[in-house]
Amino acid sequence: MWMDELKNLSDRDRESFSRLVNLLLARTFLVRERVDLRDKSLVIDRDFRFLERYHSLLCGYLAVAGWDLNLDVHLGVAALSNRFGSNRYRLNKFETYFLLVLRLIYAETSEKLTLRRDVTCSVRDLLEKMSLLNLLEKKLSDKSLGEGLSTLREFNLIDRLEGEWTDPETQLVIYPSVLLAVNEAQIRQLYEKSRQWSVAQEEVLIADEDAAETPAD
Repeated sequence: MWMDELKNLSDRDRESFSRLVNLLLARTFLVRERVDLRDKSLVIDRDFRFLERYHSLLCGYLAVAGWDLNLDVHLGVAALSNRFGSNRYRLNKFETYFLLVLRLIYAETSEKLTLRRDVTCSVRDLLEKMSLLNLLEKKLSDKSLGEGLSTLREFNLIDRLEGEWTDPETQLVIYPSVLLAVNEAQIRQLYEKSRQWSVAQEEVLIADEDAAETPAD
């Protein structure tokens, strides 16, 4: 029984347990490998190892409050979800676009990887992809860019190797947690939105051309 297991934890592990529960509630996702800013590489996350060790205990404890803790060992991702659909953070428009496009970049890039497991892209790559998908109606402000990417980092969806969020050359690490945050249906919706925009633009161009060819009285 998880309650007995909790009682038998050492003081140190009980403190780590409490901290990890609060971390999961705040960040939703936890990843096995995170960026170490000192040597710009991925390292094993201690919190994730603790979660793996006490997964059944955490599941039982969180289930009492209506939370489900899913652990994908293959991806190295733990995800927390509320079965009542409450306690959700609502992403704004640009945060949503960032997440969808990063998910797309992750899928496209990971197919080409062999030995390397970390998926990276630059801020420039992200913005160019958004522009290609017709998700940028005008130049994005530094505030929207910086705050949006920072928010995704808070949820353990991305990180940066160095530089500022607003620097086009800044390299982003995309964590596999994006695969659980965005499903295939949402990606298809993104493509459909892009396609509809392109068709609408084409119709406008055709209409303009027709108007230009109409002879004057």
